[in-house]
Amino acid sequence: MKHLSNTIALVIAPIIMFNACQSKNSFLGSLSVTAPVPIRGIERANSFEMELNGTTWSPAVDPNDICRSSFFCDYSGLRVGEQPYQTIYTIKAYPDFKYRSDGKFVIRVVGVERPGTYLINEPLRGDHNPYVIFIDRTSDPVKIYETDPTHQPFEVKIEKMFPIPQTTNWKGIEGSFSGTLYNRDNPDDFLTITNGSFSFKKTNWRNFDHCIRGGE
Repeated sequence: MKHLSNTIALVIAPIIMFNACQSKNSFLGSLSVTAPVPIRGIERANSFEMELNGTTWSPAVDPNDICRSSFFCDYSGLRVGEQPYQTIYTIKAYPDFKYRSDGKFVIRVVGVERPGTYLINEPLRGDHNPYVIFIDRTSDPVKIYETDPTHQPFEVKIEKMFPIPQTTNWKGIEGSFSGTLYNRDNPDDFLTITNGSFSFKKTNWRNFDHCIRGGE
């Protein structure tokens, strides 16, 4: 895509940090866990944060490993038929490290070739369309919040793109996001996301290791 305003694929899933003594009944608004003290010679390359309904919402941090946080950015590509090759960035964040997390937040951006503003207003339809989604599994039944074409689009701004060491075509991204997601089963129930930001000098697929070490 060659326009600075594009529809992007985003899937949003919740990222939340729980203190050891914090109860599990406030999935939509939990406190961030302080990251461990940095280690000389190791650079933490990635970051992600946002506010959910006015409350800081962050991924889990491993208290024993500065490099591990429960979010990642997956870089991939897609070509359908004779259409041009499209670059896809999928950002996912979780409130914990469990195999089946209490939820997740996902942003999928499709067709990112340069910095610009990408507007997302379609729900999840498949593996490659742009969308934003937030899933809360602490509710019974599970609640799914997503972008809705009948409302204002979710806004994602890719502000910087930069080369990733030891790769040929992959590029890191840095930017911000905000918007409203609507309950799939009840449009009167919605989540407001503000002050979202991300930076990925390392696109690490499904790996929670966010550090760059000497030689990488």
